[in-house]
Amino acid sequence: MLKGEIILTRRNVKTGQVIVNRFRNIVVNLFRNQEARLFAGDGLATRFIDRLEFGTSGTAEAAGDTTITAPGSGPVLVAAAATYPTDSSVKFTATLTTAQGNGNTFHEIGLRFVDGVLATRKAFDGMAKSAMWSFSISWTIAWVSA
Repeated sequence: MLKGEIILTRRNVKTGQVIVNRFRNIVVNLFRNQEARLFAGDGLATRFIDRLEFGTSGTAEAAGDTTITAPGSGPVLVAAAATYPTDSSVKFTATLTTAQGNGNTFHEIGLRFVDGVLATRKAFDGMAKSAMWSFSISWTIAWVSA
């Protein structure tokens, strides 16, 4: 079974205020399909997560989700770097700088495979983004016993 935890840290660059949010995410069905294909060696070049995407839909997450709702200017994507904190987990980290995504109120976040397939998604109460705020994300996915 897969379990995910997100730590989203917002920093106000003018006041120094720090707000930390912790969430559990849902691993969508498309992730399971990608994982099965990876085990079979099918499409290795496109079967890895390389980005994190912010969106504007506050609709609760569901296993059948296939997309993140993009703001009017298009999806807000940031590169996600991977590390391996344990033998059975992977952690993706990314930063939304003070210059990215401004003017949006984000209600969701997701990880995407390099081919654009959605892997995980989390909906949350709105977080307004302006040039005063940077967002740092740490997203861990772990394989755990049922």
